[in-house]
Amino acid sequence: MAAKERPVLGITMGDAAGIGPEVCAKALASKEIYDLSRPFIIGSSYSMKDAIKFTHKPLKIHEIEKVSDMLGQYGTIDVMDMHNIDPKISLPAR
Repeated sequence: MAAKERPVLGITMGDAAGIGPEVCAKALASKEIYDLSRPFIIGSSYSMKDAIKFTHKPLKIHEIEKVSDMLGQYGTIDVMDMHNIDPKISLPAR
């Protein structure tokens, strides 16, 4: 499937301090997801970076402001950061 033919898939990460970011990181570490769609996360880039470190997945974050900014490439998670989290107080220490 060509890049433009794959549907865009917006995924909310859930609670920034919960298990949602880790589930998203693990799911988007699968190439098959990118073969079928162009996924992006709606939530917090900080939380997603933390989840990638925690899960030891070889992924990068690409912050986007609008869907047209997406890369849609395996190995890079497009994140539409809502900028509603203060990372200094939001996430528990690991």
